[in-house]
Amino acid sequence: MWREYIDFLRKDPSTSNIDEAPEELKKLFADEIVKLYASAINRHFQQAYGREAYREGVALLRKLIKYGGTKEAEQIVAEQKSRRPPRPALIDELSKLNY
Repeated sequence: MWREYIDFLRKDPSTSNIDEAPEELKKLFADEIVKLYASAINRHFQQAYGREAYREGVALLRKLIKYGGTKEAEQIVAEQKSRRPPRPALIDELSKLNY
């Protein structure tokens, strides 16, 4: 049954689907959950515009860290801070993230 559930998440790796997944699944497939969640966060930031969307992205990064994705979160933060043209509001919100 868990294989079917993780297959579902692979097909639709939204942060809400992953957040709602059973804890047992998150433990069994921890590495894959982190990768799927990081991918969903990258998609969020590609479409994010405005401070509120940036805050939502930072909240997602906090959840990623909680799932064990500190390294992935650091990489996403570095990529977002180097975006061109610079986005001061995004950089400000990302600076509030504590690892």
